[in-house]
Amino acid sequence: MKHSQGLSLVEILVVLAILGVLLSLSVRFVGTSAELGRAASEIEQLISKTRFEAIKRNRSVVLEFSSAQVKVYVDHNANKTRDTGEPVLEGWRSVEYRRGVRLTEINLGGGHLMVWSPEGRGSSASDGSVAGRLRLIDDSGATREVSISVGGYTN
Repeated sequence: MKHSQGLSLVEILVVLAILGVLLSLSVRFVGTSAELGRAASEIEQLISKTRFEAIKRNRSVVLEFSSAQVKVYVDHNANKTRDTGEPVLEGWRSVEYRRGVRLTEINLGGGHLMVWSPEGRGSSASDGSVAGRLRLIDDSGATREVSISVGGYTN
């Protein structure tokens, strides 16, 4: 009876190939999840910054969501529309989501706007509350939801 003294070169190469495939899949998954988390965090921070900007400027500030970007602008006449002469805030011209991450659902009281009053009170364009949610999705199909309370705070 012959006893094996270890693994052959072919067996070692097969194991290394399997480990390589598993590692590449896990790195791709972790990287995608991290991008999704960062995008959600950026949106949460932008909501908070917009509120403070309205208080600081003593003007209404609008946060407008679309499937590709977020625009923040000062609404001088409080009509919830960006008119000529109403500036897009410096540094926030359009916040594009990280590679492969996009909004698939925008539900802010039936609208796609958040308006912050000079007193720091938030409302949506349609029903006066801010409560709602935004759902992000990445290229792999993973999703992340950002919930917004009636006071305009995120989870």
